[in-house]
Amino acid sequence: NPDYLSRTTEYLVGRFPNGTVAIAPHFRAMEEGWPGGFARNEEEDAAYLAANPPPSDARQLRDFKAWGHTITYEGTGAMAFRLDDANRLIAFAGSGASAVTLDGQTHTFADGSLARVAWARVAEARKVPGGATLQILAHGNGTLRIPAVDIPADAVVVAQGATPGSRGAVVESTREGDYLRVTIGPGSSGRWLFAGPANPAPKQP
Repeated sequence: NPDYLSRTTEYLVGRFPNGTVAIAPHFRAMEEGWPGGFARNEEEDAAYLAANPPPSDARQLRDFKAWGHTITYEGTGAMAFRLDDANRLIAFAGSGASAVTLDGQTHTFADGSLARVAWARVAEARKVPGGATLQILAHGNGTLRIPAVDIPADAVVVAQGATPGSRGAVVESTREGDYLRVTIGPGSSGRWLFAGPANPAPKQP
């Protein structure tokens, strides 16, 4: 139970109505003893942190059990994932990692460790006819390998344009069976990317 885990382990564990499970470092054991006042004093803050170091940012989970899942993962900071009914990894967010093992199945999503990786289906409330079905954000240089659930075989990946929701430059991507491989580099790192039909439906007048 995530509530029990959050009270008894070094992790803050959460679960969400859509099935997402999230795990983050927990600060519950840290004493709130900061000096008062409206302004920060860098010397006082540094001394406090030296005497009360925060928990490590490294995540090393080995067969960690949370909300019905068994998780093995190495990365930094918080991570979150969601599986569909066929045990496919349809949403993920994490840092400094290239793979995660869930319920005995290893999902390798990067060739090397990208600084940060996140992807998920576009929410139904945000979808438009002929629009994107998958949203991606990644930082670094490398190749991202994402399960292509509900993504058309001829889909393309584009960076968001100058205004939210607009189409920018096409990002290099290839279909590999049931996976979509996306090249992350100078033109795509740190930008919102969207996968959708190569020829979107024209806007209605």
